[in-house]
Amino acid sequence: MREFLIGLTKYFAFYNGERPHLGLANRTLDAVYQSAEGGGAMIVDKYGAVVKAAHQNATKQHLDHPMRLSTDQIQAICQAATASFGEGAAVWLFGSRVDDNKRGGDIDLLVRPPPSAANQPFAKKIKMLGMLERLLGERKIDLVIEQPGDSRPIVTVAHTTGIQIQ
Repeated sequence: MREFLIGLTKYFAFYNGERPHLGLANRTLDAVYQSAEGGGAMIVDKYGAVVKAAHQNATKQHLDHPMRLSTDQIQAICQAATASFGEGAAVWLFGSRVDDNKRGGDIDLLVRPPPSAANQPFAKKIKMLGMLERLLGERKIDLVIEQPGDSRPIVTVAHTTGIQIQ
């Protein structure tokens, strides 16, 4: 049994750290994980030019800011926010993902719904989290929904330290 466990340990180290994967552009699993890009399924844009324009605008505005999310991940977040909260939803990324010196970590998001979508925030939050799981795969996502006149400290932190991506 001891030899078996040693063999498995060596194989997993090779598989994750040394073996290039065709589906990940010949990168190793460890390299993809550390880059925070992921290699999952291609995201299908069902919402057309609105999401693409919002994403392109966010990308142009924040080229100088560190952000540990891939273009596909940003697009998926924008798509999920628009689908869940409607046109005009604003999204901030905050926490460890805005610090290039950190590794891993969950994705911390703040969504400010447009005034027309302020009702049923919990149902819309669940909808967005479900969409993000389908688009990004299983990962830890903290989603804060800003309410009108919201003075919670987490909202202040998201606005002052975060990057608006939509």
